[in-house]
Amino acid sequence: MHRLESLRTVSLLVWAVSLVGAAQQAMGQICPCDLANADVAPCPGPGTGPDGIVGFSDLQFMDYCVANQADFCGRDLSVCDLNCDGAVDYRDYGEAFEAFSTGVSSGACVGAYGACCGVSQTNCVLTTGTTCNVLAVPDVVPGDGVYSGDGTFCTPNPCDCNGNAIADSLDLADGFSLDCNGNRLPDECDISIGASPDTTPPNSVPDECDPLNRYLFFSMNDLVPTAAEPYAIRVKLLSVNGFAAFDGETRWAGPAVDSPDEDAGDPTRTFTTSTLRCDSVYADWGTSNLVYITGGEILPESAYAIQAIAQSCDEASEACYTPEAQWTVTTAAWGDTAAPFAGNTASQPSFQDITAVVSKFLGVAGFPTKARFQLVPNTPAPNVSVNFQDISAGVEAFLGAGYIDHLGSSGPVGPCVCPSAVTCGTTPCTITSDCNAVGGGFCVDNFCTDMCRRCSP
Repeated sequence: MHRLESLRTVSLLVWAVSLVGAAQQAMGQICPCDLANADVAPCPGPGTGPDGIVGFSDLQFMDYCVANQADFCGRDLSVCDLNCDGAVDYRDYGEAFEAFSTGVSSGACVGAYGACCGVSQTNCVLTTGTTCNVLAVPDVVPGDGVYSGDGTFCTPNPCDCNGNAIADSLDLADGFSLDCNGNRLPDECDISIGASPDTTPPNSVPDECDPLNRYLFFSMNDLVPTAAEPYAIRVKLLSVNGFAAFDGETRWAGPAVDSPDEDAGDPTRTFTTSTLRCDSVYADWGTSNLVYITGGEILPESAYAIQAIAQSCDEASEACYTPEAQWTVTTAAWGDTAAPFAGNTASQPSFQDITAVVSKFLGVAGFPTKARFQLVPNTPAPNVSVNFQDISAGVEAFLGAGYIDHLGSSGPVGPCVCPSAVTCGTTPCTITSDCNAVGGGFCVDNFCTDMCRRCSP
């Protein structure tokens, strides 16, 4: 990255932090997450303390406590144990960040965790006695119900919102149920109790999980629930924002791979990913597990159809594919990473979207999948962490720059031709910049590819 561009990126990030901090000051939020005097950063000195604002200094304070497990400038480590569970970890950081980003303190230092079950026995989460009944409307969101007492645990009955006689927590742990929004409640329960609508399209997935910037997703249950043989997944480019010449073309989902999904609360958490390619791959895609597809052809504010075809069928016959209208996906407005999702409107993205990318960058426990927050480059690498490039992209989107504007200075963006114009194994490399001499692209397995991480045999 050139020096001027580096300085510009740093300036944008500083501006983003100051914007969010100013919003918090305007809200005048005061809560136990307020640990540091915002006038003294990053280290509150002797005699300084809470200033009545949950600001960026408080997050710096918490981050130091969690990362170093040591006191911060003479302040005892225990002040960072916001949920009073005896440990200073990213659950505490999450408490502080929630207050910072939303202005609402979630259970900061009010007691031990215990079972909180909905009054009509439709949900169950582990929370604190204070936050269990934080809202007046029963059974609408986790954290609103009857508290069973400190140290209690959710059990199959009554905490079984989908009525299968298995604890909801076990349904989530073994993959029987999904939790795309990270609220520790099975998605089917979010929908059934009215906490999350399911309309765009009706797909058994909460609407807030649907729109992504650089990924699509599907499950075989949505396409062929009784798949008895290997299938290939075709992606039809219905409307590619800024690249109309590619509309109507098709690509294929590559092999499914489990990729790390950074979460400080669960270091083993993964999500299943696939990268677009030019030729078909037949496989057993599982049943209910979500597969996230990325690639240079998947752009914000665009539309795609995902279709399945059985291995025993003829790819040249359109009658062999599942109907195009069965699974049509529209991607989110560029940079829109946090609910509410409003499509391509002047109100999105907002500064909440910036703080959401920062949260995933920090690995906040229980945050939605990384697929929501990887914004760049032309073809995201699912095994790469959300980084400052993604944060910078979110800031620029907030300022009004489009996806093409963001990457236009560093190389071509958008779809790549099929077959690839780059021959496999011809240009050795060790880093991506080694591929500049052949027109740009990526260094994959020590050889250059095109900008979509593809090459031709």
